[in-house]
Amino acid sequence: MAKITSPKEYFGFEIGSEGNMFGYKELVGYVEEISKQTDLIRIDYMEKTLDGNELIAVIVSSSKNLEKLDYYKEISNKLSDPEGLSESEIDTLTKEGKAICVCTLSLHSHEIGGTQMSPLLLYELVTNKSEKFKNILENVIFIMFPTANPDGLEINNAWNKKYKGTKHEKKACVREYNRYASHANNRDGMYHDLIETKCFAKYFYQDFHANALLDFHHAPSYHNRLFLEPSCDPLREELNPLLVREIEFYGNGIACFLEEQNIPNVVTELNDLYGEEFTTTNYFNMADSVKHHNIIGITFEAAHIPGAYGMYVSKEDSASKGSMPSMKNPHPWEGGWWSLCDIVKEDMLSVIGMLNLMAQNKNQLLKNGAIKAIRQTERGKKSEDKAYIIPKNQHDLSSLNRFIKVLLGQRIKFFVADEDIKLSYGKCFEKGSIVVPLAQPKFSVVSVLLRKRDVPDNRYTRRSDGTFLTGDMAASNVAGWMGLDVFAAKEEVKAKMHLYNGEIFEEEKLLVTQNESYKKINKMLLDGKKVFQNGDEFYVGFSGEKEVKKAKIALMSVDVLGYDSWAYCNHTLTKYNTNHTLLRGEDIANGHLSGFDVLILPGYNMETLLREDLYDNEVPDEIKIGLGKKGLDEIKKFVKSGKRVVGWGKTCEYFKECFNLDLEITTLNLSQKEYQTGGSLLNVTGKDHKFMRGMPQKFEVVNFNDFAFLPKSEDNYTAFVKYNQKDVLSNGLLVGEEYIAGKDCAVSVKYGDGEIVMFGFDAQFRSQAEGTFKLFLNTLYLD
Repeated sequence: MAKITSPKEYFGFEIGSEGNMFGYKELVGYVEEISKQTDLIRIDYMEKTLDGNELIAVIVSSSKNLEKLDYYKEISNKLSDPEGLSESEIDTLTKEGKAICVCTLSLHSHEIGGTQMSPLLLYELVTNKSEKFKNILENVIFIMFPTANPDGLEINNAWNKKYKGTKHEKKACVREYNRYASHANNRDGMYHDLIETKCFAKYFYQDFHANALLDFHHAPSYHNRLFLEPSCDPLREELNPLLVREIEFYGNGIACFLEEQNIPNVVTELNDLYGEEFTTTNYFNMADSVKHHNIIGITFEAAHIPGAYGMYVSKEDSASKGSMPSMKNPHPWEGGWWSLCDIVKEDMLSVIGMLNLMAQNKNQLLKNGAIKAIRQTERGKKSEDKAYIIPKNQHDLSSLNRFIKVLLGQRIKFFVADEDIKLSYGKCFEKGSIVVPLAQPKFSVVSVLLRKRDVPDNRYTRRSDGTFLTGDMAASNVAGWMGLDVFAAKEEVKAKMHLYNGEIFEEEKLLVTQNESYKKINKMLLDGKKVFQNGDEFYVGFSGEKEVKKAKIALMSVDVLGYDSWAYCNHTLTKYNTNHTLLRGEDIANGHLSGFDVLILPGYNMETLLREDLYDNEVPDEIKIGLGKKGLDEIKKFVKSGKRVVGWGKTCEYFKECFNLDLEITTLNLSQKEYQTGGSLLNVTGKDHKFMRGMPQKFEVVNFNDFAFLPKSEDNYTAFVKYNQKDVLSNGLLVGEEYIAGKDCAVSVKYGDGEIVMFGFDAQFRSQAEGTFKLFLNTLYLD
């Protein structure tokens, strides 16, 4: 074989050295070069990202394994769902199969350590001739996404090059790296709405069924040097107990290997990461979502540094300060210099440690995969809920079709009824309804997506101050987010059914109740066609009761990291063909609102909007995200002239204070002891109003510790959605019901000749809460 080019030879610097990093094109170039020099690497070129970068997966194993990749893929799928296989057949497959490990690096692309490590890891895997590495290549198929965010890597690399040698060179890149999801791009593990997530799922549990996923991130700079799972309580009860023990075994095994290499301050079972306990209730990020597929998921969080530049951390400032050695942290750090080189080293050792453990325990690991699948199926048979029935007759069939894509994306088995379903206790459902049984290996995924579940109240789910641990979302049932009616069958469904084979449920007419209708009419309006509404239908080409006129829409965007709501809003508007325009705060302040009809301020807080420079000149002058007084004056002028401004969440406080609105936000400044929902589904009631077009009168909204309104004067004030007076909680958590019960949660306030529309909740939450999309979309048309 040809000599393998080392990373230093290719990139021209030592990987991890001070101030040096590479971009995506260089990374792909290196992978392609060494793939020509060895038969141990295969490259899978996948979809193109928003910025046109082709996402790649790099598959590393022995040449014999790579030649038989389809064979091992088939074995992985059989063992993940061994229905019909005898014990001897399972044993044969475990001996013949290979362990499959997937690794995603730097999904949050400013957390550069994982990606910068990837060339070194590849080089080590293909050049190290030791028996340990031969055993890894023989027994493990390693699938690595050298970066899980190509666009973000290019943005960070450009920043590093631009400011190198300037006063800003040691300032971390603050540019936005995913204009559809921002830092919450790891909250798509169940929904699969982002290009990258769809690609990852191919190797998680679609084409392949992985045995393990390693997901590499950074934690705050002054935190522990490295956290990895196992995580702490509470535990989501549907997870397979054997899986939980595997996470403990492999996570602690990696920690043991790192200790053998004398790596300090490696911590497990962490209960204070980002001020929030790291639990298995973060359903929607990747390493947690795969757990519900019986896949070992381990998240790694290395202490952050500013870009490619190291920093000094004193013992007093570090998370180890004054700490005694403990079971979770037996080797506290004494402080000192912390660099990219340190992160690269510990990340690389972590992967090698995991691959070695998987190779050593290959047969049992594969056997465990079958055991978990069988036991989860048995749990489904014994569970109180035997199946979830999704009636064919839904308010919005387009949401049903989208949810079917969610089920298919998770490889869940579900059926379509060939006859009416009649349950013994009187419930009936018409032919064509969807039936999702819990007696399947995906028992846990089915439960997360479809079960209405409240956060349990016990010693694991409460913090020491009495507040609740909700994880990522208190209510995980995505079907509820999407406005679907779902019923739990308490007995086995015995109607004739067939496995879903591609049926599409849709209306022939352009009904106002269908989200898909809005996509279609917006496209028609963009194409210059006239659209009318007549009753519950949209019509094209002839007159109706009312012409639907599309507004010219401006979305206030920020080009800095961490403002998830605007990014998801941008994604929603793009999906619905709104042809909107992105305006920065300085654009608005400089008078660029003329020509627009609607301005959207998506969930920004007061500080962001009031200040012109959020960073106080700590970063380059080009980074300005606020509105300042000039911006506020321009928005006031815009609305008074007859235009509309729309906002939600914390932006409502800005509207109240800066526009002197005569109302009270009843949940403002309450502590979590007084009011907490943590991402729950709450029951609301709407009334006849232009923004309620196509909505049912009663529905549910996603509430993340959000607002309720109480008018001090009814003048110029119209509420069109309010929380129910009783039984406000649908599922999840609600502390402090008295602060929102019967209160308004979506209002329009007349201001001059225009109006301010305020949602106390995010009606397009994560571009996933399709059940309330129409509330938001209806604000984007002219009256």
